[in-house]
Amino acid sequence: MKKKQIFIFSLLSISFLLTSYGAISAGIPLIQAAFPNQDLSSIELLSTIPSFAVLIFVLLSSFISKKIGSKETVVLGLVLAVVSGIVPYFSNSFSLILISRFTMGIGLGLYNSLAVSLISDFFEGDLRAKLIGYQSAVQGLGSASLTFIAGKLMISGWHNMFLVYFAGIPCLILFLLFVPNPKKDTVNQEEKMEKAKVKINSAMIKYGLLLFVIMSLFMVLTLKLSTVLIEKGYGNVENGATILTLFSATSTISAFFFGFIYKKIKEFSITTSLFLMSLSFVGIFFSKNVVLTAVLVIICGFASVLLVPAIFTKIPTIVPKGSETFATSLMIVGSNVGVFISPYILKFIQYVLHLETQASLFLIVGLIFSLMGIFSLIQIQANQKVIVKGDTNDVKNI
Repeated sequence: MKKKQIFIFSLLSISFLLTSYGAISAGIPLIQAAFPNQDLSSIELLSTIPSFAVLIFVLLSSFISKKIGSKETVVLGLVLAVVSGIVPYFSNSFSLILISRFTMGIGLGLYNSLAVSLISDFFEGDLRAKLIGYQSAVQGLGSASLTFIAGKLMISGWHNMFLVYFAGIPCLILFLLFVPNPKKDTVNQEEKMEKAKVKINSAMIKYGLLLFVIMSLFMVLTLKLSTVLIEKGYGNVENGATILTLFSATSTISAFFFGFIYKKIKEFSITTSLFLMSLSFVGIFFSKNVVLTAVLVIICGFASVLLVPAIFTKIPTIVPKGSETFATSLMIVGSNVGVFISPYILKFIQYVLHLETQASLFLIVGLIFSLMGIFSLIQIQANQKVIVKGDTNDVKNI
């Protein structure tokens, strides 16, 4: 392998762990059995609390990298993520496991944005765009493969699934050996940011809340799937891990086709995604076998990949000029907060609607997505009428 290829491979490898905190989601029923005195929502928090830490330290990583250097920040983040990821293997303390999961999120958050920005530091033009696409694919590959391996490891005990985070060690070694610290940009980026006036409009708030709601409900898939398979009597945690692996794999593959699909259906992307997710969740509620559930989850994986990029693609067209970066950050905040508090949102829905089974949550979430899809379709038609009348100013603010 040529020196440049080794460098690129090493740089991309750090993204392998970035979305791996959900790899242990399928083992939630096993952890619940080990800690019978813990509320189910608290158990599910083990899967989502890293996203909250990621949210905080994504915002702090720029400051930290300026103080200690980009490479040093990535190394620190990887070390924290790997060590904290493995800690639960050695512990039977729920509090310690919860703290270690949060600390793992700190590590991932430290270098989350650097995984992309370092590509921009070293490359430009078409190659940079190509590698950023690869970076996203590596994230998906990591999520899929580690979920699959964790599913196999948990068969011999729930502690074992945390061993998957040893996968970060080769990534750390490669990065240390073959990726140098980037040269400092001579342009003062902080001055540029100060000159840019950030404005907030209703569209930012609306789409931030939209992502919050969608992600808080969508997490029912990763948090509850294994439980539902067992509850309905046609599957187990290993089946759940395999199906979630298929979900991650579908998401990774579908990401390569987003541009083509979005070009074809454009403003209907979000609506189409919501209806497909609705179909998937309602179908999972009625499903009575593993194969059908797997097919429905694959459809959901395709829909989810179409939805989130469609929102981020739409953002620059609906926010004031110069506010695009802030708007994107707001979307990330909405998404991560939704993921973090998802267990409690789902618990609240169960309490209010007096749902007796976990499977019922899939039906309710599916119906909510269907209503959101209908509302989205009505809004598109309203926008098209405005365009016909020639009043484009209102369209931008909807």
